[in-house]
Order: sequence, then C-alpha cells, then structure tokens
Amino acid sequence: MRGLVICWMLIGVLGFLIFPWYVTGDGFFSINWILEYSLEDYGSVLPQVFINKKYWLLPLIVPLFFPLSTLKLNQNNPIYSKIFLYSGLFGIFYFILQGFFNWHKRVEF
Repeated sequence: MRGLVICWMLIGVLGFLIFPWYVTGDGFFSINWILEYSLEDYGSVLPQVFINKKYWLLPLIVPLFFPLSTLKLNQNNPIYSKIFLYSGLFGIFYFILQGFFNWHKRVEF
C-alpha cells in the first residue's frame, strides 16, 4: 500500500508542478499548448504564483503533501484513512472555492 501512496503522490506532484494550471485556449488534449507553451499563460502552479502573483494557489500544497504522514502509520490505524479523506476534501473544497472567487473576474456582463 505504501508504494501505491507514493505512486499517487508522484502523479499529484507532476500534475501540480508540470501541467498547465488554467484552461488552455484549444483545450488540454489539443497539444497546441505544448507548441505555444509560455509560463505566463500556460504555466503550472509555481510560475503562476511567482510570475503572475497568484498566491492563493499555494495552500493547495498542504493537501497534496499531507498524505506523506501516512507512510509511518499502520494501515489499521483509524487516522490512516481520515488523513486521505480530509486532505482530499480540503483540496477539492479549496479548488472549487478558488474557482468561484475568480469567476467574477472572467465573466463579462
């Protein structure tokens, strides 16, 4: 189980640090974003934070790395599953909340 936790942690870190954070013009699967890749427009979280000054993305690091604390726990420990549950809930809740707070900036009335 520890290998599975580490595998999913690596997938999450890759998605967080490498893939574009915001929607690309033609969509993620169009591959055009790779040809026109720029850190300001299509950057992952770190360029978005340090170049575009979007500091509200930094708290998403907490639910991403919090499951690392389960590596030393026994799987029968009741805290084991709660760590995954609460870190996932916090990540989804904060992600949705961040989207709703930025929604008014993108909509033209």
